[in-house]
Amino acid sequence: MTVDHQKEELRMVLYENEMVCPSVRKWTKTKGLKLAYEEAEHVLYFLDKYTTVMVGGARSMAKYLKNHNGNTLLDRLTPSDIAYSVLLYESAHDMWQEEINKCETCLTIQEKKEFQHTASLKYHVKRGTKIALFADGWTQEGRAYFSSLCQVFDELKKSNKIWSLLQNHWKTYTKKYHVMGVEEFHHNNNFGRVDCGDEEESNDDDCMVLLPGEETSDFEEAVESDSDNERNRFWARNKRQRV
Repeated sequence: MTVDHQKEELRMVLYENEMVCPSVRKWTKTKGLKLAYEEAEHVLYFLDKYTTVMVGGARSMAKYLKNHNGNTLLDRLTPSDIAYSVLLYESAHDMWQEEINKCETCLTIQEKKEFQHTASLKYHVKRGTKIALFADGWTQEGRAYFSSLCQVFDELKKSNKIWSLLQNHWKTYTKKYHVMGVEEFHHNNNFGRVDCGDEEESNDDDCMVLLPGEETSDFEEAVESDSDNERNRFWARNKRQRV
């Protein structure tokens, strides 16, 4: 993913007060909510671009849509899928911004090596920290926040009125953005990466942010369970040794 593409995606996602789409958390508590398309678009974009990764990415979604005629991404997603993608995004946002700044200001390999990193993951141990075997590195604050997000999106999905409005707006959204179809439109394997486009391939890692668990799960397997153990499964499947 190029720096320009990453900047455009950050611009498309409504991020205020260190939160993704903060207004969505008030929807179920707002009486007489009309929810126009313009209010929902930034939420749908986030689900489309980032939360899709939680259920296997574009190829897995293509299989799902083929086997579930008439369903959409919103039918596939669970509250914890949405909550976890929000947690990842908010945790890594400052580091993404810093990497973009690094790529834009450092013109040589030496400058990139000398760049002083100050940003850190908000809800995860710092980059380079050794993590114990079978641990995941998420902080207690991060775990508590994840649980609260699960509750928010669980209430949202159970609100038939609001979720039906989102389903209707999804039709408008796909007509606007899915010009080439789901497989061509998504590039979800790049979730969390910033590519500087440096000519030296060996230095590509200097310009990327890898999120916890990004490379450890087989996202081609369908994630469709709504069991009570769903949250624990998320922690278990996103363990890694280093950030």
